[in-house]
Amino acid sequence: MSAMQLPGSFKAHLRAIILLPVLAAAAVAVWFATRTPPAEAVLATVERGTVEATVNNTRAGTVKACRRAKMAPPAGGQIAQLLVKKGQRVEKGQVLLRLWSEDLQAEDRLAKEQLITAQAQMKQACEQADLAEKEAGRAHQLVEQHFISPQGVDQKDSAARVARAGCDSARSQIDQGHARIEAARA
Repeated sequence: MSAMQLPGSFKAHLRAIILLPVLAAAAVAVWFATRTPPAEAVLATVERGTVEATVNNTRAGTVKACRRAKMAPPAGGQIAQLLVKKGQRVEKGQVLLRLWSEDLQAEDRLAKEQLITAQAQMKQACEQADLAEKEAGRAHQLVEQHFISPQGVDQKDSAARVARAGCDSARSQIDQGHARIEAARA
């Protein structure tokens, strides 16, 4: 047999011997390419000082604060005053910041003035309604004595009803005025 003529089983073994290290090298390359990188460690020099917090962590992972609060005002706006500093301990109910609110204060004043105007208009409308009802009552007495026509009585009655409706409308304006004040304060 010459060196070039090898039996078939020997060729298969030779291929397996060559192919096995190539496949192993490919598997190692894929493993290195897809593995997660090791976690980075931050090193610090130890110094003497006060212990500000003690953290117990029995699991690997992220440490989060036990008590954390997020806050957002009910309405947006510019901060006029910031009454606390970052990291400062605060008490329940303590005012932390004030928003610029001159526009809201102006709306509150306007709503109060509108309420005062509505109250004056109601007083005037109700006085006119009382007067119109008295005139309608007098007209009923005059029609019995034939000093006024039934049409005149109808006109006085209608005028009294219109004046009373104006009084009721003015009363509802007062309710709206109270609602505007509450809305401005909210």
